[in-house]
Amino acid sequence: MDLRKIAKLKEMLLTAEDFCDPLSYFFDLMEDDEILGAGEEWKKDDFLKQLIKEVGKGLLGKTVVPSRFLLIKMKGIEFYHGGFMIENRLGNIFYFKDVDTGMMALTGPNLAPPTHIMRFSVTVLRGKGPYSTQKSNRTWH
Repeated sequence: MDLRKIAKLKEMLLTAEDFCDPLSYFFDLMEDDEILGAGEEWKKDDFLKQLIKEVGKGLLGKTVVPSRFLLIKMKGIEFYHGGFMIENRLGNIFYFKDVDTGMMALTGPNLAPPTHIMRFSVTVLRGKGPYSTQKSNRTWH
């Protein structure tokens, strides 16, 4: 697998002013059989599911219950991506654990516009803070 493409996505994620650019590049990468085949279903960590729940809550202004998760971890690197549903909205996420930054996209109801794109960062906290959860020592903002 050519890790330069993943590195380019990370750089785009960290520096983008227009979030459509890294999201489009991410979807292009997912069409690459070599990259798509380098992942495995990830069920070991509820962190990403909790993250999706919190970012979705911030976006929609209410408690949400994400479902239909398919989360993938790339073999050999700390890069995660996947899809999910929140109510009748389709979502996608990708996250680089080494820089604790990712991007999430969520369509409007029934796949209608607009699609909301959010970049998020995660900060490790000592103890509990205003954004921490009981299940994790990480926070998102």
